[in-house]
Amino acid sequence: MTNEEYFQLVDKHWDQLESLIEQFHPGSNNRDVHDYRITAPGAEVACELVRQQNTEFSPLENARKFKEERDGGKLCSLFNTVWFGMPESSDVRSIPGFFVLCDLCSEWEGDNYEE
Repeated sequence: MTNEEYFQLVDKHWDQLESLIEQFHPGSNNRDVHDYRITAPGAEVACELVRQQNTEFSPLENARKFKEERDGGKLCSLFNTVWFGMPESSDVRSIPGFFVLCDLCSEWEGDNYEE
């Protein structure tokens, strides 16, 4: 996926992506308690430890900045953190924007990708 294609997908689904960031980024203060059936309990325990750590930045503000700057590497890194913060449940596949998030995490080909 080219940088242009990447951001076409980001722009088209931005509202859903913002919602996912707010709900599931480990640094978001807006994370909702979920009732998803956990299908990978060991991984969920590890994720929950990270989710409980406090951060001093706003993931959503950073995402908006990266989008405005068209910094696909930083945005992809943030999206990967959102994916990590999602419950370890196959039920998350029904959340609007989930598969777009997956595509954005796996299709970035830029040279400034940060892990």
